[in-house]
Amino acid sequence: MGSAGWGFDAQPRARRFARDGAPGQGAYSDMVARHAAANGIPVSLVHRVIMRESRYNPRAVSKGNYGMMQIRLGTARAMGYSGSAAGLLDPETNMTYAVKYLAGAYKAAGGSESGAVANYARGYYAQAKRRGMSPYEAPGSDAFAMGSNWQQPNWQASNWQESNWQRPARRARARHADFDTPPWMRSDRREMF
Repeated sequence: MGSAGWGFDAQPRARRFARDGAPGQGAYSDMVARHAAANGIPVSLVHRVIMRESRYNPRAVSKGNYGMMQIRLGTARAMGYSGSAAGLLDPETNMTYAVKYLAGAYKAAGGSESGAVANYARGYYAQAKRRGMSPYEAPGSDAFAMGSNWQQPNWQASNWQESNWQRPARRARARHADFDTPPWMRSDRREMF
């Protein structure tokens, strides 16, 4: 459809890209299919995320996100990457770690592509923990499977007890017993009534 005198294309952009393919999509189709198969996720999901994140621009950089799939350096490192941020601009490297992360988002979303896209964008650590998954395990490992007995790592030192720590607000309340008491009920004002 053309412009009906209004000066814009009446056909939505997303539909045009789905029909015609995004610029650069053909050049990466084999790579996308290979990484999707290796991580057990639909090829269409990987294409959808790439389209959403960078429109197949391998040199895209935005607010600490790198490459076609706009993966963060810290996320790539959690998935096993040991190189620099500039290395994530290589499409092969970017897809290796970003598709692995997307596979975790897909599993955490229970196999929903829309849920996986949302999880990929916002992070899925908390959702994976609620489902009993290890968020950064490789697909196919036992810890990655749904319902595994993954436990949060013990970050506490052996001689440190969690019960010894209180938030500052709780300490303030403990020191001042009348902290939550309305002014007319405080002990220093009771004799006034």
